[in-house]
Amino acid sequence: MKALRQRCEDYTSHYTPYIVSLHSKQILEAINCVDELESKLHSMNVYSCIFEKLAKAIYNRYNPSVVYFFNNEVHVVFYNCDDNPELYDGNIHLLMSSITSFATRELDRYLSSQIDFTFVAKYTEFPKEYEVLNFLIWRQFDCRRNNTTLLYKCLHKDEFLQGRLTFDKVNLQTMSSELDALTLKNIERILYGVICKRIHFAPRNHISSFCEPLWQNFSDNYRRFIAST
Repeated sequence: MKALRQRCEDYTSHYTPYIVSLHSKQILEAINCVDELESKLHSMNVYSCIFEKLAKAIYNRYNPSVVYFFNNEVHVVFYNCDDNPELYDGNIHLLMSSITSFATRELDRYLSSQIDFTFVAKYTEFPKEYEVLNFLIWRQFDCRRNNTTLLYKCLHKDEFLQGRLTFDKVNLQTMSSELDALTLKNIERILYGVICKRIHFAPRNHISSFCEPLWQNFSDNYRRFIAST
């Protein structure tokens, strides 16, 4: 029984989806610094473009089903099936170590002169495919809430730094309305993160990027991004 439990902890289960998630505390701290709104939007879009290069590099290296990222997080979705065979014979620790090492090397090419960072990897397994979408929606809600709050602080930078900006009477809808009124460019990438998905019918198996709320049209998004068949 102990050996069986150990194997379940060390190896992926057959034909169940799982996610390897990468997080960097140092990158999050750099992003969360309050600045002028225009400058903050620029820096967040720069980080987003860098992470998109990382996500596509991970895609080309490991051939997952989906890669979703925002701010300091990268979530790599895998399926054990005929089209996506088990990597490293299903050894979870080898897979996590490999992805973490690869992601660190790739990102270091762009950020080594700006910030010292490390990644922490986590493994999550799901008994049902639709629960993968629920997980990504949860992370997307976190992305939207945190970044809306950050941009709102930047919009009212002086009040925030002087301690006059309080959030007990300001809800997320109010903050979103103020930001929407500014018609900011590329705001979708910041509020929703980016989903990278390989489009097999496109030339050279093109990896497309999508910036949209996953909680809308749940069934359609499940078929587009998550379903393995």
